[in-house]
Parts: sequence; structure tokens; C-alpha cells
Amino acid sequence: MTKLKRTISWKTLALYGLGNILGAGIYVLIGEVAQESGDAILWSFVGAGVVASFTALTYGAMASEYPVSAGAAIYTDRAFKAKKWSTFIGLAVALTAIVSASALLNGFDNYFQSLLEALGVNFAVPSAVVILSLLGLLSLFALKGIGDSTKLAALLTIIESGGLLLIISFAFLYGNPGGAVITTFTSIASVSPLAIVLGAFVAFYAFIGFEDMVNIAEEVKEPKKQMKKGVLTALAIAILLYVFTVIAALAVLTSSELAQSEAPLALVWQTVTSSNFPVITIIGIIAITNGALIGIITASRIIYGLAGEGWITKSLAQVSTKSKTPTRATYLVVAIIAIAAVSLPLGTLAQITSFILLIVFTIVQIAALKLKRQNKLATLKYYIPVVGFLTNIGVITIQVLSWIDVL
Repeated sequence: MTKLKRTISWKTLALYGLGNILGAGIYVLIGEVAQESGDAILWSFVGAGVVASFTALTYGAMASEYPVSAGAAIYTDRAFKAKKWSTFIGLAVALTAIVSASALLNGFDNYFQSLLEALGVNFAVPSAVVILSLLGLLSLFALKGIGDSTKLAALLTIIESGGLLLIISFAFLYGNPGGAVITTFTSIASVSPLAIVLGAFVAFYAFIGFEDMVNIAEEVKEPKKQMKKGVLTALAIAILLYVFTVIAALAVLTSSELAQSEAPLALVWQTVTSSNFPVITIIGIIAITNGALIGIITASRIIYGLAGEGWITKSLAQVSTKSKTPTRATYLVVAIIAIAAVSLPLGTLAQITSFILLIVFTIVQIAALKLKRQNKLATLKYYIPVVGFLTNIGVITIQVLSWIDVL
């Protein structure tokens, strides 16, 4: 059987992962987090970053030891030898990638229509046409080959990171970053710990994406050396960008103004520059496009990995002899995304996706502990999956209690 081609370096992997982590999250989620934690936005993002870091360390070690597609499902199987349970885990992660890509395509349509309006275009393109056109274009890249796909993702990542750096630079020059720092530290006394944790649960969505990196481990050069480096580099850069972006936003707007805006970072840019040119809207479109592309790649690799293990029909493990991509798995994922993106409205994507993935991350930490006891994860420190498990469980518990109005 034709195998996937190892063409990805750790630097390209890091950019691929960073693009998925940044995605469209920070461009809209900062307002959602502000609704929960007010002036303590930064602490919510830092808390989410800490929770994500312990899971990222575990994923990096697991991917180095088991460099194959369908990461979380494979790790669960290697620890517990429970194929049905592992298949369920794999399909759950694939579903989050599909739902995320579908929602991002809807988000692209919203941004695209807003851009047309900002540019003075007097007609609206039907949403279905916009969504399916972009999906078709991204499908071509996904099918052409992982090298081209990751290069495109890396380019889009540089652009969307540049957008955040642009906002940070102008806000620090013409805003009040000192006041933002003071507001952040005084918020410790004025904002309840529960509000910060609930904000962290929403902010956690802005950090997911590192787990998608392990699903292309089968296409990474020297994965035992490169996977962990790529995963941790992507997460570290994302955390730094988020910290400075939050300070920059508070240097220009209040937390309540951020919470009330549907495009908070675009509002920050407009306020600090007094410009109506939709540069941040354009960069937001690029970020969304990148997230949707990576969602397609991730879901198709998980389906391919499950099929390769024989846990679902092996026909989905077919790989193109020319492009070395899992064509049938990609076709299936694209078809499901097309149906979902056109027929389903945007909902509480961040909370649903975060909740499912936190459960998956918790199971992976348990799997890591068992493999560690079996001396199969020599590079992973024992305390990492322990702390990762406890922090994941803590966030899940608090969120569930808040949903049923106990807190």
C-alpha cells in the first residue's frame, strides 16, 4: 500500500501548528473571554495556556514515540488495547475538526460579506456560493500534497501573525499599555476566581490546534526528533502573541467595549489608527481560511489513520500514488463539511469543541501515565501527565457545574 510522504521539517510543522492555534480564535474570542472575566482577560488566557502546555508536552512525547496519523486514538489503543474505545476517540477528534472547519467557513462568509460592504460593493454573494467556492479551493490544496498544503498554511500563518504584531505595535505606540498592565493586575482583587476560570474555558479554544499537529506525524521528517520541538515552539509563540495582544487590546479599549464588539481586534485597530480601511478584516479572512484548510487536513488524516489500523473500512486508507495524500478520506471529509457548513448555523462552537477536546486530552493523559508505568515513554516526566490530568479535570468540572447552575 502507498504510504504518506515525509516532507515536513520541524519549522514548517511549527508554523502549521501555530496557524491552527491562532486560527480565527484570537480575532473574535478576546471579546467572548471579556464577557466572562472582564478586566482579568489576560489571566484567563494565561490559565488556558498553562492547561494547554501540560497536554502539549504529553502530546509531543507521545507523537515522538508513536509518529503515526490519528494521534489520540493510537495513543489510547497502545495504552489500553481497546480498539472500539480508540475508534470512538479518533472519530470524536475528527468530528471536532469537521465542525470547526464548517464553522470557520461560515465565519469566512460573514467576514467576506462585511468586506464587500466596507469596499462599497452593493450586492451580496449568496452564502452557499461563497462557502462552497472556498471549500472547493481548499480541497484542491489538500489533495495536491502535504508539502503544498503546509507551505500555504505556513504562508497564511505568517500573515495572520503579522496582523497581531501590527495591532500590538500600534496599540503600544499610541495606546496606554501601562494602564492596561495596571488594570490587569488590579483585576486580581476585583474579579472572582470563578469568572477567570470560566473565561479560561472559553480562551482554551484559542489554544487548541497543537493536538492537530500529531495527526500529520506520519509526514514529518525524523518525527522522534522533530515532533516535540515543533509542538512546543508553536504553543510558546502563540502564548507570547496572546499575552501581548490582550495587553494591546486593553491599552486601547475597555474590557466591556471588547465584550460588546463582534470584531474586537478590528475595533482596536480602527480606534488606534482612526482608519476605516478593513485591514484586520482582511487578515481575519486569511486566518479563517488557514484554520479551515488545517481542519480539512486534520480530519482526513485521522480518518486515514483509523482506516490504516483497520478500525474503520480500509478503503479510506487509500493514498494517491502521485500526491501521496489520502484521497478518499479527504473526499469524505470535504463532503461532510460541505453539508454542515451550508446547513448548520454558527453556535457555541468554542465551548462544545473545548469540552470534547478536554475530555480527549484527559484520556490521553491517563494513557500516558499507563505507558509511562510500562517504561514506554522515557522522555516524558511523570509529573506532566499527572498535572495535565488534574488541570483538565478541574476545568471540565467547573464548566459542568456552571452549566447546571451549581456555581
